[in-house]
Amino acid sequence: SDGVNWNIIAGAQDSGWLSIVGLGVTTYWTNAWGPATGNLAGYRIIGDIVHLGGAISGGNTSPAFTLPPGFRPQSTITVPEITNYSYSAQSLTIAGVNSGSGGQVGVPISVTVNFDGIAFPVD
Repeated sequence: SDGVNWNIIAGAQDSGWLSIVGLGVTTYWTNAWGPATGNLAGYRIIGDIVHLGGAISGGNTSPAFTLPPGFRPQSTITVPEITNYSYSAQSLTIAGVNSGSGGQVGVPISVTVNFDGIAFPVD
């Protein structure tokens, strides 16, 4: 899928994996690994659930990128984050549609940030 033409799987929309490249990825973040085309960190929507996957590393600014409309949670969510392959007391925040910074993905800086397993509903 190209993000515009949706696949339909078992009655639910499926965007396929879309790369975070082009979402305004901020200074010095680089791709670590991912499920998207070309093994890039990415995002997808299946039905009404957005899934994040892959990882980015090395950045020194947050937010790291902004999810496009249609891929944002209604309310801001915060999830515990595994960084540098071990648990730490850090978290990842995805700004909700109703916040002033909707879709911005705030992450810990100067580490590898893993998005695998992060999923949330959209309305």
